Amino acid sequence: TMSDPILSIIIVSYNTKELLKQCIESIIKNSKTSSVSYEIIVVDNNSKDDSVKFVNSLIRNKLAIKLIENKENLGFAKANNQGIKIAKGEYIMLLNSDTIVQDNALEILVDYLEKNRDIAVLGPKLLNADRTSQPSVGNFPSLLVVANMLFFEHFVPNRFVRWSPKTTRAVDWVMGAALMSRKEIFNKIGGLDENIFMYMEELEWCYRVKKNGYKIYFYPQAKIVH
Repeated sequence: TMSDPILSIIIVSYNTKELLKQCIESIIKNSKTSSVSYEIIVVDNNSKDDSVKFVNSLIRNKLAIKLIENKENLGFAKANNQGIKIAKGEYIMLLNSDTIVQDNALEILVDYLEKNRDIAVLGPKLLNADRTSQPSVGNFPSLLVVANMLFFEHFVPNRFVRWSPKTTRAVDWVMGAALMSRKEIFNKIGGLDENIFMYMEELEWCYRVKKNGYKIYFYPQAKIVH
């Protein structure tokens, strides 16, 4: 329908109420000067703090927020997939609760994907709290090694060299802390691998994106604090 949002922002929440509040406030602030219509989908992994109460208060205030309340911690991959399934947007943004959207970052990302139809996935520039660059993209160690997907079981994240490029460029993967993709890509290649509970699922997913011939780009004009 015409009223569907262009962008669905999925935030998995687990006992991070204060961070979640900061994150959502930054999205709302971002949207005030933006032409991009959006919805926020919070997937709560059975938080013991007041996260759920907080999100429900926002919903009562008629904000464009949906809440999925899990009765146990289902992990990052499964929770994101739950959000993706109900997302109405043409674009999906996976966003960690410990992020703060800067300026018009979300609109900048959507605009870039609108103008570059051949790019499937986009990662913004991530910043540390002191606004220095945070390494957030990387290349696969070797596609020969990666061809055997079991390798994800043997690698620990710090074995991957991450960096923060100065310019817009193609990369093998971007961090799942802030990752935008077209909804159709999730429809085609599936969601995050639910066998991976935490930490490597965006790499495995990006690998599938690349294997299917799609492009992943880093776009430093959009900035998000993480």
